[in-house]
Amino acid sequence: MKICIDIRTLIDKQYSGIGIYTLNLISNLFEIDKTNEYKLFYNSSNFRFIKKYYPNVKYYDFHIPNKIFNFLNFVFKRPKLENLIGEFDIFFAPNLNFFSFSKNNKSKKIITIHDLSFEFFPDFYSKKSLLWHKFINPRKLLNKFDHIITVSENTKNDIINFYNIDPEKISVTYLGVDRKNEGKYKEMRKNERSNNYLLYIGTIEPRKNIEGIIQAFEDLCLENDIKDLELIIAGKNGWNNKYIYKILENSKFKEKIKILNYVTEEEKIDLYKNAKIFLFPSFYEGFGMPVIEAQSFGIPVITSNNSSLTEIIKESAICINPYNINDIKEAIKNLYFDNDLYEYYRNLSIENAKNFTWANTAIQTLEVFKKLK
Repeated sequence: MKICIDIRTLIDKQYSGIGIYTLNLISNLFEIDKTNEYKLFYNSSNFRFIKKYYPNVKYYDFHIPNKIFNFLNFVFKRPKLENLIGEFDIFFAPNLNFFSFSKNNKSKKIITIHDLSFEFFPDFYSKKSLLWHKFINPRKLLNKFDHIITVSENTKNDIINFYNIDPEKISVTYLGVDRKNEGKYKEMRKNERSNNYLLYIGTIEPRKNIEGIIQAFEDLCLENDIKDLELIIAGKNGWNNKYIYKILENSKFKEKIKILNYVTEEEKIDLYKNAKIFLFPSFYEGFGMPVIEAQSFGIPVITSNNSSLTEIIKESAICINPYNINDIKEAIKNLYFDNDLYEYYRNLSIENAKNFTWANTAIQTLEVFKKLK
């Protein structure tokens, strides 16, 4: 079976959720599948992804700037993918994008949809991004695909209800975490917490509720004598986040708050392994990968009681109303001052994270490919 995979999501210099998903999925697919032939295509001269050699994997670079490639696909429905890389039996897209196929193309087409935040929360997106989604036209596009993969039951239900898609056409494959982290820091978890900071990792943008995190931290510091507690916010800059920096500049506790922007995988691991509490009070998530990453390091998590977050953490974290600052503050306060409660959620975090591996993601994705063959 010849499987074509669109890896244009790996063009970005700074990987976020979808890039991390694509990278870990294909890396694990190639480790477990030595039989099928894979054709990976991209179009950029500045391709960050390190192409490892596998005898059944070929890479195709179109050498066409991405904006021009998308324009040609949108306006002229060219170039046809088969003309660029040859025939294939399965086409897999790890995210929404522009694609063109010939009329006689017989391949089965599969796409992963991570969330519908652009439909439910348009205010969290730039006009440029909303226009891009309008041109993509997800509702029309999904009807052209033979199968849809989602990363949570919540996203599956959103697609069924919002786009009126047949449930039989959708499979759920949860995301994973790097299991190497668990062994590397197993001994660290047994020791005293080495640093005194609250942590958020994710894109710095309105949907993630960074403002709520800062306000809850300020309220906590005002009400309690916690001299050495800090707040660290790390992640690449997203849309419309300048106001977050203004809030920080005007904060009475700005010396205790650090925004690190994008961090490497090594830096991220270092932040996780030393954090006291992980905060993720997002307004909406298709999965919420940082939550499981934090749990894999044994960090107690405070997250939102919405979208997919309650689905993936179940009872292993404290769920709050992201619109209620006092809820966030009280959850931090309870974890911080109650050692028994802290240990309880630390142990639950470790156990819950064991349910999510990239190997399982790859195995389940491969099963979808085989089912549609």
